Amino acid sequence: MAVAIKKVKAYEEGISKYEFEKSWVDVMNHVQLIENTLSKKADGAVLSLIRTHRKEIRRLQTHISQLEQDITQLETQQSQRKEMQQKRRSNKRKKTKWWHFFR
Repeated sequence: MAVAIKKVKAYEEGISKYEFEKSWVDVMNHVQLIENTLSKKADGAVLSLIRTHRKEIRRLQTHISQLEQDITQLETQQSQRKEMQQKRRSNKRKKTKWWHFFR
């Protein structure tokens, strides 16, 4: 409203309806311009955050994939070690039927 009063130069007698409406339209246009600018800035900030979060999600997905591969590799190694241990045990001297007499 202050903008309208500054533009119209309020008189002691008041201002005409036409001048008031014209000033009111100017103020509303100015408010709309500010709202649009604010909206664009907010959209830009949100878009920037979305891009950052997507990038972080992609990085984490890559990291998770790598961890899954590492886990699979470790499981394979572990199963191979167990097989080797079982082979070593089985390759040890086999007990014969006489073995139970020497306990």
